[in-house]
Amino acid sequence: MTDALTCPKCQGRMKILAAITKPEAIRKIMDHLGIPGEAPRRTTARPPPQAELSSTADIDEADYADPPSSE
Repeated sequence: MTDALTCPKCQGRMKILAAITKPEAIRKIMDHLGIPGEAPRRTTARPPPQAELSSTADIDEADYADPPSSE
């Protein structure tokens, strides 16, 4: 976690002298700095990638059973 009030040069504690609260002013500053003023749109998660199945694989040859128990 990063503490925004820790000085990156001396690691000392900084104080807030002023805060910009007007959205219009914040947007102008961010535009000037080339920082996006809006959060990226959220999208739905993609499904997990599917394993490629070999077309020559014979399902009957695969051993899907649990190993024998030691009892």
